[in-house]
Amino acid sequence: MAEFSIQTRSPSPVEDLANYDHERAMSVSDRLVHNFTVPIYRLPSEILLDISEIAGWNDEQCRVLARRAPFNVSQVSRFWRSVALKAPTLWTKIDETTARVGHLYISRS
Repeated sequence: MAEFSIQTRSPSPVEDLANYDHERAMSVSDRLVHNFTVPIYRLPSEILLDISEIAGWNDEQCRVLARRAPFNVSQVSRFWRSVALKAPTLWTKIDETTARVGHLYISRS
């Protein structure tokens, strides 16, 4: 019985990097297109801001989570980050749970 082997040329590191860059660019592009089709990403910034402010209300049972709300909102997407960073009202509550990053709250409020 004859043995067959297929030899493929392995890409160079430069080709690997170029392929990786291309795949990453396509992935980012695909995510952006997808985001425009998801209803939550089409919310007007005013509505998103209202939701974010409600999430930051004092609830003793989840106070730490509520205090992180501005950061959590700002890490969802570029659009949400833009809305959060332009909304001084999200950054006005500083207490012992946010004191370590208080300077960020002050600069953004």
